[in-house]
Amino acid sequence: MRSGSRGLCRWVGAFLVLLAACHREAPISADVVARIGGRQVPYARFEEFLKKQVGEGAGALDSRVLSRLLDQFLDAELLTRLAADAKRPAGADGQRGALDALLAEAEVPVEPVEAEQYYRTHESELALPERLHLHHILVAAEADARRIAQRLAAGEDFAALARELSLDPSAPAGGDQGEIALDDLPAFAQAVTRLSPGEVSEPIRASDGWHLFRLDDRLPARRRTFAEVAPEITDRLRRQRGDALLAQRLAEAADKYNVVVYAQNLPFDYRGDHPRADEHPVGR
Repeated sequence: MRSGSRGLCRWVGAFLVLLAACHREAPISADVVARIGGRQVPYARFEEFLKKQVGEGAGALDSRVLSRLLDQFLDAELLTRLAADAKRPAGADGQRGALDALLAEAEVPVEPVEAEQYYRTHESELALPERLHLHHILVAAEADARRIAQRLAAGEDFAALARELSLDPSAPAGGDQGEIALDDLPAFAQAVTRLSPGEVSEPIRASDGWHLFRLDDRLPARRRTFAEVAPEITDRLRRQRGDALLAQRLAEAADKYNVVVYAQNLPFDYRGDHPRADEHPVGR
């Protein structure tokens, strides 16, 4: 009996060792960046994603940026997998089409009552701050700015000089900046707020050149009516609905598919949100 028991124990031990060996995961190739639901994701796919996002400049990005990009890539892969399993066509655009299919229900029209309720709750937030209507000229050198100031003082038209000499993108429009909140003019607010309507500033030096401003009008802060902001509210609610649905779909996909990042196979220090694998790399 004792010898039989020892033989049985040896047989059971050998069986357990064999069983463990059968269930042990095969070594992961060094060109695999992650695993999604048992499927390996090659690093080459992430490289293609990087080229589309940042062109050839990926090598200059730090680990934090690359980690965020890898998370975005894996989220897109998750959504593509979820769309395929739900029999929702990804379309010719692949990941983009899959994302659109999964978020289609977010395109339900925003009801007027929803927009009105949002307006009542956020009326002060939607108010307009004090604004200035400005014209602007930008030149590279102080001497140029001084000559323009002299020509303006002699009565020449600001818009005509802006079209002729300004380096600012607003030059074709005569330097018209439209309505600008003071908070959007941190470097020039002090000089511009001293002006009276119709008055031109002295040349102002900045890192990108020399600036001249003409103050056209001061517009006081005011609350906007619902009719004014209804399109803005509708767009905002649509974006919020899409963001919430995207988060829901990503949570569904994360629960359904076990995402693991093989950080040891990456050429940067992964600091993203997905769990890392414990497997040892084959060697990159």
